[in-house]
Amino acid sequence: MYKKYMKRKDRVIIDAIDLLDEQGIQGLTTKEIARREGISEPAIYKQFDSKKEIILAIMDKSSAFDELITNTILEQKMSFFDALLYFTESITTYYQNYPQIITVVFSFDVFKYDPDTNSKMQKTVNDNYDFIKTLIKKGVESGELDSKTESEELAEIIPGILWSAIWRWKITGCTYDLKETVMKSIKWIIKSI
Repeated sequence: MYKKYMKRKDRVIIDAIDLLDEQGIQGLTTKEIARREGISEPAIYKQFDSKKEIILAIMDKSSAFDELITNTILEQKMSFFDALLYFTESITTYYQNYPQIITVVFSFDVFKYDPDTNSKMQKTVNDNYDFIKTLIKKGVESGELDSKTESEELAEIIPGILWSAIWRWKITGCTYDLKETVMKSIKWIIKSI
């Protein structure tokens, strides 16, 4: 119902994400997207030049939310602990409400064979890692974290918890509360720091 108010290009991206989630990369075809949209296959090419361009748009959609979260944290000048909780809660809420997008995030193997998609995926992963590392350094500088805190190691642990929990939740059929599970782990980490 909501899709009828969206631009065709955005609808195509959503259909492509759904297809990737349901059928994998082999099922992601312009023919199937067109069928779902009720349009001809050439109409897809009025929005996108190629299937690769659709995949790049999927990746942009996937990383856009991460950018929104990091920008909010920076604009609000959140403390380390508030920023970490906000980052974690926002991501887990998003994925819990839109589990199809998780397939994009965990399709590293599919995307690594093309230089453009590989580059985009690496940028997304590295941006998140660098952002968390920057938060940790600011936490040390502000005195929230012990000066002996190793930003590199903690920057590995936090996403490690986040991504392993998201992967396990998705692979087991999204049957429990993802946000609750991850937030318990992150709060435990905060108490341990």
